[in-house]
Amino acid sequence: MSDIYFIKKCIHTVVNISILVLLLPLCLAYSQRAEAASASVSVTAKNNSVVKGDDVYVIITVDSSDEIGSFKGYFSYDNSVLKYITGGTVASGNDDEFLISDTDKEAGTYKIKYVVKFTARAAGSTSIRLKRPYSVCSYSDSQEEMSVSYIPVNIVVKKKTKIQTSQPEETLTPIQTQEPEPKITQEPVQTQEPVQTETPEITPKPEETKKPSVSSNSFGNIKTSVKSGEIVLNIKEKYTVTELPDNKSIPDGFGETALKIGGQLITAYARENATEHKFVLIYCKKGNSKPEFYLYDREELTLMPYIKVQAWYRGNSDNSVVQNDIDNDTEVQKLKYILAITIIICLLLVIIIISVYMHFKGINKDDLTEILK
Repeated sequence: MSDIYFIKKCIHTVVNISILVLLLPLCLAYSQRAEAASASVSVTAKNNSVVKGDDVYVIITVDSSDEIGSFKGYFSYDNSVLKYITGGTVASGNDDEFLISDTDKEAGTYKIKYVVKFTARAAGSTSIRLKRPYSVCSYSDSQEEMSVSYIPVNIVVKKKTKIQTSQPEETLTPIQTQEPEPKITQEPVQTQEPVQTETPEITPKPEETKKPSVSSNSFGNIKTSVKSGEIVLNIKEKYTVTELPDNKSIPDGFGETALKIGGQLITAYARENATEHKFVLIYCKKGNSKPEFYLYDREELTLMPYIKVQAWYRGNSDNSVVQNDIDNDTEVQKLKYILAITIIICLLLVIIIISVYMHFKGINKDDLTEILK
């Protein structure tokens, strides 16, 4: 009876230890998630597409499920596109970055909003994003820092349209110049008629302007040119940037922006919640083929048909939100491996303990079977 009691006691003890070992990784993972408070910092704009000279209002929102005690963060932007104006008493600006430093928040603060004012300085695009060092601290005596996730915003500044500038000139100049001249003498009218007859000779100039448009600007190994009002990219082969038709939708997750290549500002489409815009989409046509979306690699300076590389791009996206999901999946996978290894170790311990005990007691397999019965 003592042998039976010992073996059963041994098995019971090993099973309890195995359960504790199995629960330990789960408890550690839960405690880490429970202790690590998190906050999100999002950057939005009242209008993502503006005209040069417009005021641009950017809204920065800090949100957390825990009470916020303080926030401090640097934000980067392109000073050649936007000019920093003000951000209230808690913000201060400098070339290409501004700082928000807001400390000693009152108890019960879970969300904070800041409004930063810019002026659209020149045509182009820029993203406003949170950069290191930054910190969101909880409202407690320890002022522990929270883990922070952030979403940037992209601002496009466009030039003023020619219609706005040319219309006043066209309406004013005929009234001021043409009316008085016929009233003075008829001779100026006769002298103007030949001048006007010379204007048809000047009209062929649009054909001549095509020649200078062929002269291209270099951008790395990319050359750009303008032909018949269309921008052509020369990357080993010619790609003509085409306006997106109304019946063609932008791929999910992308938003309209602007990109400057070789001195030419073209319409592009970037990931709306991406932290870096290494890749953007350009709607263009290769040679005489039909236009489609091409994925432009800004580092390698290459264009790839988006429909062919979509799966690869989605899997290797530098999107911060996707990256967080990948990290969570990796953590779960690690826990699965730990649990599997722990189970195997526990089973091996049971077998080893029973084998050692049988060896010292001189018990064979048949005796063990009889005891366990």
